[in-house]
Amino acid sequence: MASYGEKTIREVSELEGLLRQSVIDGYSQDELRAHVSNAAAKLELFLKRDVFPLKSNRANFVEFIDELKKHIANQSLIDNLHDLRKLYNKAKHDPNYTVEVSDAIKAVSSSIPTLVEICRLSLGQTNSPIRAAATRIFWICGWDHYIHGETEVAVFLPSKYDGFLGAKSLDCVNIVGLKWDSFKNELPLFGKVHPYADWIPKGQTDFWFSEGDCLTPLVFEGEYKALLSCLAKYENEAQGRLPGLNRTDSSQSLYQSCVLATIDIAVSSPMNLRSQSSAIVNLVNSQYAVPASENQRVENFVNQILDLVEEIPSASISALTGPFWVKPEELQSTDTYALDERIHTAVDKKNRLLLGVM
Repeated sequence: MASYGEKTIREVSELEGLLRQSVIDGYSQDELRAHVSNAAAKLELFLKRDVFPLKSNRANFVEFIDELKKHIANQSLIDNLHDLRKLYNKAKHDPNYTVEVSDAIKAVSSSIPTLVEICRLSLGQTNSPIRAAATRIFWICGWDHYIHGETEVAVFLPSKYDGFLGAKSLDCVNIVGLKWDSFKNELPLFGKVHPYADWIPKGQTDFWFSEGDCLTPLVFEGEYKALLSCLAKYENEAQGRLPGLNRTDSSQSLYQSCVLATIDIAVSSPMNLRSQSSAIVNLVNSQYAVPASENQRVENFVNQILDLVEEIPSASISALTGPFWVKPEELQSTDTYALDERIHTAVDKKNRLLLGVM
């Protein structure tokens, strides 16, 4: 089974191959820009998700590349990544800039030895086998709140429209109002984005639009982990909302963040998991949109999840995936390693962490 590092090296190498083939076949500026942008996007996602998963996702591309200085002595390997980043920025943001095919090939190909070195050092989860992704469809809708200068972004599991309120939100993150477009533009790096009309019942979207200040809904096909990480980058941390309007007012949202962080640590460092509870809490704060002021509740949730995980075979801990949402009756009927009815959570024989939801 391929590792995360091997997958990234293969994908960047394929883009280098496309650039070299374009020398023979001919090319347009749009094609060159697309290949450079794809290579840089894959590199950035690799650094954030696989190499430095514990680093705050609010850090920018420059900071993630510079983090490598702590591990790689050869400065030229780091400079090569900055060269690709700089070319990517010009190609993406300056419509008058002409991308030379020779510069594109050099920038993309020169990044590969750095990727190889990262894998040799086994940073983060680069050499871990790729887990089966907890991929599914999510509905996303946003509402502008001008008073607070923010956008309330709600995440839904698909459902039939009931003719009244419709789908119940799974999670909600308040992001800085001016960052809605940035969020939309970055989301395709984490999964597939589809037009809402093909996926969401018209009655549901009509209801959302009737509430006023509703933005165009999105449909995301990917992992909840990736979606929440992307949203958390743009979170508005301001206080002062009415009770019930904060993400932290929802125990379900906090608990789901704790589940994600626990799985992350379990997969990357499965031994003595209980002793790493503080690392799990820190990850909840840095990656999954939960402020440190909620850490007493977070610690309680993490301990409950660890109690459950410690019941499963040790070989299964590093293979955990999730979360997967199921109906309560399915939680009861599934063949599981462990089940805790108090927190409506189980780990099944496929190493999936299941959450029972209505």
